[in-house]
Amino acid sequence: MTRTAGAQIGCQRPSRFWGLGCPKIYHEAEDTLERLQKVRDDRESYLALLHKLLVQAAEDIESTALVAEFNASDLAYLKPRWETFSADIAPGKTIELAATPIHCSGGVLLRSRDNRIRIDNSFEGRIERFQGALLQVITERLFAADISLRGLFDD
Repeated sequence: MTRTAGAQIGCQRPSRFWGLGCPKIYHEAEDTLERLQKVRDDRESYLALLHKLLVQAAEDIESTALVAEFNASDLAYLKPRWETFSADIAPGKTIELAATPIHCSGGVLLRSRDNRIRIDNSFEGRIERFQGALLQVITERLFAADISLRGLFDD
């Protein structure tokens, strides 16, 4: 119990990782979000990433009428460029740009026009979807020496 209380005192920001009692995991997750923000700040790389995320999602949605949703800054940037940007994403499918932004730090949410199928490739959606794998990688990074020598829970 003291360990968890200490972790909460050492961690000034609220976190879904507090329950794990390990502020290092929280900071690793924060680092992941910061790296995603750096990708977003590099416009050319970020546009390539958005394009890739749209292609992947469009392939997984059977509908031919799709709607792409972005945060406010991405929407404002892409709106005048949408026809060119989206031209080669999904041949045989129409992808319209949503008129209103979604709340996310980056990425894209692609859905069928009837809203029956949605693929959330926003940064937050991807983190949530891959949370188990992310926690495994973070745990391996934090406890690699212990795991390789004797295992995580051995005495």
